[in-house]
Amino acid sequence: MESAIAWRALALSCALAAAPLAIAQSPDAGKGELRILVGFPPGDTIDAIARIIAEKLARERGQPVLVENRPGAGGAVAMKALLTSQPDGNVMLLAGLGNVAIEAAARPEEHFEPARDLAAIGVATRFELGLAVANNLDVRDLRGFIDWAAAHSTKAAFGSPGAGSLPHFFGLLFAQSAGVEIIHVPFKGGRPLATDLVGGHVPAGVAPLSIYLELHRTGKLRLLATSGGKRSPATPDVATFSEQGYKDVEATLRFAFWAPGKTPAAVVARRNEEINKVLEMPDVQQRIRRLGQEPAASTPEELTRLMAAETAKWTPIVKAAGFAPDR
Repeated sequence: MESAIAWRALALSCALAAAPLAIAQSPDAGKGELRILVGFPPGDTIDAIARIIAEKLARERGQPVLVENRPGAGGAVAMKALLTSQPDGNVMLLAGLGNVAIEAAARPEEHFEPARDLAAIGVATRFELGLAVANNLDVRDLRGFIDWAAAHSTKAAFGSPGAGSLPHFFGLLFAQSAGVEIIHVPFKGGRPLATDLVGGHVPAGVAPLSIYLELHRTGKLRLLATSGGKRSPATPDVATFSEQGYKDVEATLRFAFWAPGKTPAAVVARRNEEINKVLEMPDVQQRIRRLGQEPAASTPEELTRLMAAETAKWTPIVKAAGFAPDR
């Protein structure tokens, strides 16, 4: 009896070990219905980008491509869903490169190792963050906001699209550089943050610039600074943090695609080719630019290098913040 159990256990372990090889050898690997996981709710910019790409992928492949929203924990809920998916290339995650880069430092209890647990597919877009304030705040520029925060320590707060997201830590980086304490208020996505900002329920917010574009243009809130190395073409009237004296407060963000770790290289290459073909379409580029972002196709290797650079930059900031995720 014990011998039979031992043999069954050995057979099961061998089958599990061979699973990635079986996937790689299958002629249908990576050819099924696709799902794109997004860690933020419908209406957020990343959701819009995912749907633009999914629509074109579906037409090119002749199969449905589903966008599945898994909001929560600054994108960590969607990440967990990816990590428990089969490594066959049929489930992908579209996420902020910075968010993925800081995941291991922000949530060490998850024992997440990007190099082991993820297969980089490629970058989709690049963009900047913006710091915006509510119209009921008597502030007209970045210096004025810093002075207000210093004088109103119990009221000074900024919202972000989620606790543990890169906008969260970018806001802390800015506060540290400015020498003021600003309370962080997490929201479940950029759109809910923008709604409360317009309503005057939170004094300031850090989010992807695209969240604020139309509200800034129509005067429903005020953009004080953008995070890029130079002014965004979408908001040439708004100076960067660097221009306003905060040279270390800079970030260019990217949305990128990942598959589960151990996804066969051939399947990753196919996904990269399919997505890059979509990103080269003129109408797709136009739609992405309307959202305040730039198409930025890459190879898997380029994404891997960017990931290493972002991890090196943000990990010390995350650890210094003493971030403790809600459980």
